Amino acid sequence: MRSIFSHPGHASLEFSPQERVERVRASSPEQQAQALLFLSGYAPAVFDAALDAVEPIDENDDPDAGEESEPFCAACAERIGIFLRLGLEWRHYSSGGPGGPFEIFDPGHEPVVTWRPVTSIPAVGVTS
Repeated sequence: MRSIFSHPGHASLEFSPQERVERVRASSPEQQAQALLFLSGYAPAVFDAALDAVEPIDENDDPDAGEESEPFCAACAERIGIFLRLGLEWRHYSSGGPGGPFEIFDPGHEPVVTWRPVTSIPAVGVTS
């Protein structure tokens, strides 16, 4: 297994998604626990989003909840996401449909992350 560090102190981003999956499979439970603890301190928002994404939905809490949920801002109800090319911060965005194009915008406040069932996105140019 190759190291995640290409130079002391500089993380390497050279792994493909498949290589990352293989690294997780090859790591011990102790390594996985330590990696999660590291992530919780290094990128707490990403850590929280990852745990929220894999948390089972309790049908008793919300009987209308589906199996999929999406992040949104509790302050303004707009969609939010993490765009890795721009960093690990949550950002407000709008989109014309699944897969984009996405428009990142600044509403004048920091995102307040919460989750809701996935909502459908109206088609661009279609009015009700």
